[in-house]
Amino acid sequence: MISAGFSLTIAALFITLWISALYPLVSTGTKIEFLYSIYLLDLCFVMPAFIITATLALRKQGLGILMTPTMFILGIFVIFPLGLGELAKPYYGLAPDNASMIMSFAFTGLFLIFTAMNLRYMKSVKSGQ
Repeated sequence: MISAGFSLTIAALFITLWISALYPLVSTGTKIEFLYSIYLLDLCFVMPAFIITATLALRKQGLGILMTPTMFILGIFVIFPLGLGELAKPYYGLAPDNASMIMSFAFTGLFLIFTAMNLRYMKSVKSGQ
């Protein structure tokens, strides 16, 4: 239940962030060259996958229970490099965004915790405890 709630929270948070970032661009007709793919992939595939997985997990269906830690692992591999990128900026003469770095590592930590919880839950279900 907690993991499904976390999945729904992640989806709601990023859908809100991405739409609020895209809305001013769409309303003014401003075009950005390289970031649209991130928004489109997240809004069309990743966030719906979080919602579907959370719904299946809430219904205690096997696919939802199996896919929940998988989605969290995806979150780790997507968000952790963003924090590392901020750490690498000074090597290229750029100023790091500390708030972005802290948020990236915080989300990574949360994803790690929820992944461990889900894998432990799956192990207990498999062993019948």
